[in-house]
Amino acid sequence: MFRLRKSVIYAAAFIAAAAAITFGVIFVAKLNKELISEIPSPYYHDKTFRLNNWQYRWGDSPVEADGRFLWMDKSYDDGGWTDYEFPGRPANSGRYRSIWIKAVLPVLDMDHATFGLRVTQNTVEVYLEDRLIYSYGTHSISETVRTPGSIWHFIDLPDDFAGKTVYIRASSPFPHMTGYLTQAFVGHRAAIYIDIFKMNISTLLIGSLCIFLGLAIIMIQVLSLYRRNSDIYLGLGSVFIGGWLLMECNLIQLFTPAPVSMTYAANFFVYLAPVFLLLFVERNYIVENTSYARLMRIQAMLHAIFAVAAFALDFLGLVSVLYSVRVFTFMFAATVLIGVYATVRSIIAGKKSARILIIGILALGISGLMDTFLFFYNTSQQQKDNIVSEAGMLVFLTVLMINAALELKQLYKQIEQQSKETETNYKSLFTNMTDGFTLNRLEYDDDGHLKHCIICEVNDAFSEQFGLGRDELVGSDLLELLPEIADICPERYDYLDAAEETAAVREAHITDEAVRLRGKWYKLSIFFPQKDHMSIIFSDVTAMKKAEETIRRQAYTDSMTGFCNRLFFESEMLRMNADLDTLKPLSIVVIDIDGLKITNDTFGHNAGDELLKKAASIIRKVFRNCGSISRIGGDEFCVLLPNTDLKTAQEKIEHLLKLQNRLNNIYSDIPIGMSIGLASTEESEKEEDIYSVYRRADDDMYRYKIGQTSSAKSRVVDMLLAALAEKDFVAQGHVERISGLCMQMADALDLNEGQKRNLLLLSKIHDLGKIGVPDDILNKPGKLTKKEFEKMKTHVNIGFNIASRAKELVSVAPFILHHHEHWNGTGYPDGLKGEEIPLECRILSIIDAYDAMTNDRPYHKGISVDEALEEIQKCAGKQFDPFLVEKFIEIIKGAGKDAGGEADGTDTADSGVDPYDLDETGITYTIFNSMIDAKADSMANGFAGNMACGMADSITGSPIECNDDGTNADAGKTDGDLAGEYYAAVGNSTVG
Repeated sequence: MFRLRKSVIYAAAFIAAAAAITFGVIFVAKLNKELISEIPSPYYHDKTFRLNNWQYRWGDSPVEADGRFLWMDKSYDDGGWTDYEFPGRPANSGRYRSIWIKAVLPVLDMDHATFGLRVTQNTVEVYLEDRLIYSYGTHSISETVRTPGSIWHFIDLPDDFAGKTVYIRASSPFPHMTGYLTQAFVGHRAAIYIDIFKMNISTLLIGSLCIFLGLAIIMIQVLSLYRRNSDIYLGLGSVFIGGWLLMECNLIQLFTPAPVSMTYAANFFVYLAPVFLLLFVERNYIVENTSYARLMRIQAMLHAIFAVAAFALDFLGLVSVLYSVRVFTFMFAATVLIGVYATVRSIIAGKKSARILIIGILALGISGLMDTFLFFYNTSQQQKDNIVSEAGMLVFLTVLMINAALELKQLYKQIEQQSKETETNYKSLFTNMTDGFTLNRLEYDDDGHLKHCIICEVNDAFSEQFGLGRDELVGSDLLELLPEIADICPERYDYLDAAEETAAVREAHITDEAVRLRGKWYKLSIFFPQKDHMSIIFSDVTAMKKAEETIRRQAYTDSMTGFCNRLFFESEMLRMNADLDTLKPLSIVVIDIDGLKITNDTFGHNAGDELLKKAASIIRKVFRNCGSISRIGGDEFCVLLPNTDLKTAQEKIEHLLKLQNRLNNIYSDIPIGMSIGLASTEESEKEEDIYSVYRRADDDMYRYKIGQTSSAKSRVVDMLLAALAEKDFVAQGHVERISGLCMQMADALDLNEGQKRNLLLLSKIHDLGKIGVPDDILNKPGKLTKKEFEKMKTHVNIGFNIASRAKELVSVAPFILHHHEHWNGTGYPDGLKGEEIPLECRILSIIDAYDAMTNDRPYHKGISVDEALEEIQKCAGKQFDPFLVEKFIEIIKGAGKDAGGEADGTDTADSGVDPYDLDETGITYTIFNSMIDAKADSMANGFAGNMACGMADSITGSPIECNDDGTNADAGKTDGDLAGEYYAAVGNSTVG
């Protein structure tokens, strides 16, 4: 019933449209007739008139002394004028390039008359009797002049033109074009235009039709609606044929005054049209992989090469493109013969579609050759300007269209068959697809609200996803099965009230967020195949949703502590700030871990990580289940405590500090120190956001850090010094002795209190950086390599970095860096010299060397005070400040006199060598001997034994090589040999 109603509607609409068009055409025609009958203008009823008594003369006219052409003088009669019928073309056997033509104008009583003619000449002059009334171009017969093409000329005649003789003087560089006049009329200009239009209407229509058909074929190919790639050649061939016809059309030349361009364009189109037609015919109607198929491809290539060569020679000024037209004629004749031959062979081989094509090829070829013959070779006295090839082109294109229609019919059958196969495949896909699918009918109540969503069809995947059979699902209400989808079903007013039942009224929609249905996550793709119907594809994304949750959790979690990270903290602050009124009272705790940087620099990042984990365990235990804990910096944590008042938060902090102290008592190696800040919304009567509360908590933490006692930091410093004592071998009382001597020097030099404090602290921790030297270098029993010694020298940089980060040590950090600088600039790390070296460093270097020489060490016996002072005196100006050396010697000798004698020391035996003799590096041979003779065997069980053979700092700064059993490996070598070896190994060794 519905189909019948729709057919009636379509029929009524068609009849109404046809009636409207018919009425419009009749009305317009009648109106036009009435208007024309009422207009008095003669143009609508006017005619054009032809000239009489046509005659011509080849060559140019003699000229009198006054410049008058003799051939226009009627009394000058030499019998040279030849009669001929127009239109026609005089035979030019003498290959003249100029001509005179005369004719008698009709006897007419006409005002504003126009003489119109179309010629292919480069220059044209028109004389009425002996008066020049029109001139075009500069008269020249040079062969280098190119033709401007076929041009319409319109000359206004005087009122007394009737019966007079008109002379036409013309010239052309091409003999076969000379004297070629195609049209000549006398009449009103409008009447001439109408005659031109009538003469060219067929060419205009056929050319336009060819271009339209060609563009349609090309568009279909581009859009891939008809997948025959070779058909694009047919489209191009049709466009090029149409382009040639339009460029040759006289009517177009009235609108576009570009005769040269049109001439070149016409030749361009006609030269390349055979290329595309040959390729199309060869690919569609000729048997593949045959000799004649290859011959057609070769001929197409020759046409393309010929077109390029013809235009190239013309542009270079060598050969005009008009001369190449004759060559093209012969090529086109060969193309027709090859086309006929290949088509006949293909028909014999069983190519049935080529049978009708032979008619089109013959029609096109014969008509084209006839046109060319008429243009170039027909010089009969009566010649009409007809384009015979138009008929041939129509026949050829009609044949191609018929063949294309037959092929389309065959293609339609194939598409129909493929459609059936596709339908079968879609049914199989619907049944076997992994995503669930339902087709549902929407039912509404009288108010347009959704009442039921009845399942019309489901696939197997949907049945498996929801655990129900197909028979149970079809006919049931999807809203009862899955109430969650009610929100995505449209109301009645969402649809257009269209007459058609098909035509979806909403675009397909894919849910951005997954929907939880029966314990799983799904993304729903919804579309509307027809009115009041909805289809849903259920894509199970449960696994992807779980993966997203895992990634999100990892993205918001700090891997070190397990707390939330900065990214989560910022998003949580934003969320809580939006709901701040519901979270009040809100408290924020900011915690900073003290000494983390020092711990990282001193003991490595592994120790720092352990410190962080211990601190995190305390924080987690205190604030678990109270709020969100985030690590917002390297050593900074923040706890957000919603619905927590200030008193409760303070109790939490007290608990935190108790747990910290308890843990420090258990693990005393790396003490934990925390600076804590607290702020709450209860503290402010004004409205403030959560960011203001956080800033107050952060400020409170910094006030706590500044105001707390230095006990926590002192523990860190003590820990560092204890670690140094365990790693480095220091003789008993060494620190106390050099500290005392440093104070005596400070008093003697009258140093201020700040310098005294710095000097005292420097004497205790100047070798703090050895904590960072690897044990395998520090404890190496043998000789250090140059690379290892360079590593040993870095202890001054390490000590400087550690001291710079400790409040109690920062004042002496520069002195730790430079306490191995020498007066003469040979020290390290910066090679400072003279007074560039800080005063405290110059004092310490003298005292440290003195104490090392005068006291027993496991690797050498102490020497006497006098010997040590003599040694230091010799190093003045090299390693030590000469002025400070004198002061130090005065202090030591003054102290010895006060004590009643020399300081205790060990005299050196008389070995025949001056015990204070120094080599060029400032190294005392006696000290070397005492170090070499020391037996490391007695210290093999302790750290000092290794240091005796593997470490040199206070005495020489260079290592001693030991055997595997700890004995001296350099025994038996001379002092000079040893000095040279050590000098080569370390580069520069000095006392201290």
